[in-house]
Amino acid sequence: MSGATLCFGIDFGTTFSGVSWSFSGKPSEIHTVTKWPTKLHRNSDREKTPTEFCLITNPDGTEQVTWGYDVPLVSEPFRWFKLLLVEKDQLPEHLHTSDELAAARKKMEQQGLTPVELVAKYLGELWKHTIKHVTNTLSENAVNECRFQIVLTVPAIWRDAARQKMTEAAEMAGILVSRPAGLTTLDLVSEPEAGALSTFSSMEGRPDIAQGDSILVVDAGGGTVDLISYTVESLTPFRLSECVEGSGGLCGAVFVDRSFQNFLRTRLTFPIWDNIPSKEMKKFLNSEWEHGIKQEFAGEDEGPFFLDLPPSCSGFGTELVLESGHVKEIFDHVVEDVIALVWQQIKGVQTRAGKPPKYVILVGGFGRCQYLGTSIRKIIDPGQTSVLQGAGAAPWTAVCRGAVLHGLNINRSSGGVSVQVSSRIARAHYGIALDPVFKPGYHDESDKYWDALNQVYRAENQMDWYVLKGDDVLILRPKTRRLMMTYGLNTHLPSTQLERKLRVYASREEPPPSRMRCSTTIHEISQVHMTCPVRFQDLPLGTNQDGTFYRRWYYQVKVITNGSSASVEVYDDDLEGIDIDSAKMLGTKRINVDCGHENCGEGLARLSLT
Repeated sequence: MSGATLCFGIDFGTTFSGVSWSFSGKPSEIHTVTKWPTKLHRNSDREKTPTEFCLITNPDGTEQVTWGYDVPLVSEPFRWFKLLLVEKDQLPEHLHTSDELAAARKKMEQQGLTPVELVAKYLGELWKHTIKHVTNTLSENAVNECRFQIVLTVPAIWRDAARQKMTEAAEMAGILVSRPAGLTTLDLVSEPEAGALSTFSSMEGRPDIAQGDSILVVDAGGGTVDLISYTVESLTPFRLSECVEGSGGLCGAVFVDRSFQNFLRTRLTFPIWDNIPSKEMKKFLNSEWEHGIKQEFAGEDEGPFFLDLPPSCSGFGTELVLESGHVKEIFDHVVEDVIALVWQQIKGVQTRAGKPPKYVILVGGFGRCQYLGTSIRKIIDPGQTSVLQGAGAAPWTAVCRGAVLHGLNINRSSGGVSVQVSSRIARAHYGIALDPVFKPGYHDESDKYWDALNQVYRAENQMDWYVLKGDDVLILRPKTRRLMMTYGLNTHLPSTQLERKLRVYASREEPPPSRMRCSTTIHEISQVHMTCPVRFQDLPLGTNQDGTFYRRWYYQVKVITNGSSASVEVYDDDLEGIDIDSAKMLGTKRINVDCGHENCGEGLARLSLT
């Protein structure tokens, strides 16, 4: 099995998480992880497990993590912590002030943890169970001989700050730990794109699909609803391109869950609701809501629904009756938000393609909700657009299965993956800041400064954009730039080995800002750490017109885009015209192609164009 790869697709959701995997030798066989540890019946073989966990301190001081279905029913676990990766100012008011998120943030602060550490603890447990499951399926020897390729899914509306934190959490969780079989790679893909790949794989060869047709995929999950539209470019091979820019909102199933609980609170009145023990409440919500009305309700003509109340509600009665109007009221304020997003995306497709999408396909856990499908069908012309809604586990696992397909498409050695997305549109500009030689009439005078060592005037912090907003990142060619840094002889000890950080920035501003000083929209999203391959005393020695000696460090920066990410690579360049393919890599960082809103830090190093 030398050279074999195991590709894992991890759908880390707000309320539920799942993992699928495939062996590169059999890419058409995608498996889903199950056999979850559980304290509730009927859950071990479900395709996903709850995104929640508890931290328990043992008598010897060690920490124990219980997670998913195995969380004790009497405990109050961490929930909704995925949303803590998003900055407060990027969440709607009703969400960042919600009781659930406030409780998660309070528990996090009490434990002295960060959002990244919280996510890492959960991902670590999810990953350990995944490896155990796959090992039991393939054997330990087979797993040890395979290289790992990890694809994590993230909401389409997440910006780079949250996406980068997701990457850090995966590293902290031990998912990317070094293995003898080879380098473990990580890629991020948007949840709706992953859902689309999974869905399209089952649509290939359908007689009702034609070149030029557009398809809208709605990934309705626990926290977010993400939408993305594609146009069929060719049937053989089955290739699709992004039609309009994706969209999304925080209007997932958790908000329907909260609406249901708020309704119960008003019906059961104080103190009945507040006195229901946690264990009884969890069992009640699991059986009567999650596996009951939430999935069964399809429209106004149904009902009434009879709910078996927890034993502690005996003073109120043994059951609660809900009419269809009550259930509709519970759903509607969230469903209306989803419908608005769907209609906006349909209009975008109509404008771009000249006709509405042929299909609207619902995936995700909330995508299985019959009432959501019924409501969307009411706003479209059935003669032009059909709403497709799968049954069973397929919509729920579409995202993690699609993440595997995304990874197999990247791994070109894997045959048998015929569905491909041929374009992805960058949502922002990406680049670095340079100090080029000052050009009168071109650069702003306020950016001008004297570079005494090189005896030239330079323009400070001018932006060099490698990826532009609107670029099709799948067809962008790698871009390389030769850079240098100049040092006086008295700035470092001779034996010093220089270390530097190359800062990577993003901006959504149009047109792309040319200078950092004039823009408040440029934000640092990542850093590439690099170490000079030689000691300071071994760097090339030069002298300027004043007779001052200096040393120069030459290197090349190469940016390679691949799907929803880009690799920023730094190579040694001690000789003019060196072949970058044979040069020593000094550092690399994978960034996620979208946009972030982190504050810029102070620049550590001036980069000069040679």
